[in-house]
Amino acid sequence: REIALPCVGARSSGGARDLAPRTRKSELAT
Repeated sequence: REIALPCVGARSSGGARDLAPRTRKSELAT
């Protein structure tokens, strides 16, 4: 749930813009 909350907020703010930085974080985590 904690991840979903910031996810929704970011989506409303940027959407595609949030997806780009999120993908980078995913790569770093991997």
